[in-house]
Amino acid sequence: MEVDWAWFRRNKVDNNKNTFDLLMVQLERSNDFKDLTKTFNGQELSFGFYSTLVDSDILHKEILKRITENQFLSLADILNILPLDEIEITSNLSTIQDKLLSGYVMIYKKDAPKEVLLAKASAEKTRTVSLPEVEFSVVGPKEALVESLDTNINLIRKRVPLPDLISDEVTIGDLSKTRVAVMHIEGIANKDNVQTLRQRLLDLEVDMITDSSYITQLIQDNANSPFPQLIDSERPDRLASALAEGKIYNISSKRVFDITKPMTNQDITIKINLKGIVREFSGKEINQPIIKKIQSQWEKQLEEQSKIMITDFQRNGIDPLGIGKEMKSRTRKWDEKKWKDLYPNLNIHIKVTAEILETGVIE
Repeated sequence: MEVDWAWFRRNKVDNNKNTFDLLMVQLERSNDFKDLTKTFNGQELSFGFYSTLVDSDILHKEILKRITENQFLSLADILNILPLDEIEITSNLSTIQDKLLSGYVMIYKKDAPKEVLLAKASAEKTRTVSLPEVEFSVVGPKEALVESLDTNINLIRKRVPLPDLISDEVTIGDLSKTRVAVMHIEGIANKDNVQTLRQRLLDLEVDMITDSSYITQLIQDNANSPFPQLIDSERPDRLASALAEGKIYNISSKRVFDITKPMTNQDITIKINLKGIVREFSGKEINQPIIKKIQSQWEKQLEEQSKIMITDFQRNGIDPLGIGKEMKSRTRKWDEKKWKDLYPNLNIHIKVTAEILETGVIE
């Protein structure tokens, strides 16, 4: 699926059609956009900014403190007060939008919002010499996500500077009170999927969430499926690319256990029926012979990967596929000790049957 950049051009702020109030409504859809009002010497000033993009030290020490210590009557007076290099007064809505997404603070009077003062206060949050530990890349960015949610959102927003990049924050964990952000680009991401993901997060009843891997395990459709349904990533460039492309791969699976003689050394076959959709194809034409070839390669690859994974499960004495549970349901006199002795040496086979339901974009 190609990005519909025309959508962004159509929805970009148009100074002739949009108003300042509409721009504020658009910006305030994200939890990390703040619109604060403070009183200085009897005059009210409002400050709009993205908290994940702005350096709080610059905001408090160079902007708020200077305004508090000096007299002013207009935005022009404030412009002369602030000791910042990149600062300007404008009424251009497109400029306001772009500057805010670059880490600027917007200063304005709510009773006269035709003009605003924009002061650069961007936070440069980057790792020093740290590399991604899991998703190593020979070329390209060497930044990885960290433990701070604000820093992570900063890394993503720098790569996708769009007001339609929505950050919706929820809190999970009765004890840990972990902040979790659901980010998507409005107009590209499927609204139903976004709402489903958010609802699953809100429905979680857990004490502690220490990292994203816990969430992945808790919200996936089938915890016993050997195939990934959600993808973890530590690279902001990869996340930014996924957000921009808005790709969604629909795969449904069903498994059947073929166990002829429970609690013996007989072979066990797990039959998996997969149905999927080809979203993109880089060839000239996709026809039935090619579809059959894709299905065959898909089946072979999944069977090989599954065999490696199951062997690893047996070696470590873990059973996330629930084979023991299935065996127990077919055995009258269940012997847990005997099962633990048998499990590491069982011959477990995977038989995958794949079916392509439909095809998508052909490049």
